[in-house]
Amino acid sequence: MADNIVSSILRMTWPVVVTDPAAPNSGDPVRFGSMTGIAMLDEGDGGVGATETVVDFGMYVADHPVTDVVGGGIAVGATVYYDDGADRLENDTTGTPYGIALETVGAGLTATIQVLHAPHPALGAG
Repeated sequence: MADNIVSSILRMTWPVVVTDPAAPNSGDPVRFGSMTGIAMLDEGDGGVGATETVVDFGMYVADHPVTDVVGGGIAVGATVYYDDGADRLENDTTGTPYGIALETVGAGLTATIQVLHAPHPALGAG
């Protein structure tokens, strides 16, 4: 199970063929259509199909590496996005909304911080 989950408020897990990344590992952020979540197991593990991943799409706090690609850093409360091209979380709004930063990231840096994931495909929109 994903060792980087700090706390889970609402579990919503099911096996899916994720949209990105190509072969997720336990603890990786993932995208499935317009939804995001965290891989609970490596792809194909846990008795699911070879191309399926058990994903938690619920509300949780997890430690994730997050990269400031915009410049100026990432503040507490900022929306972080999943970037398909880089298979990472960052602050570029062209990605898919993933969650809310609960810690800061310095300008131009990557840091492992706690991120609150909220199960809503339009997180941060509007």
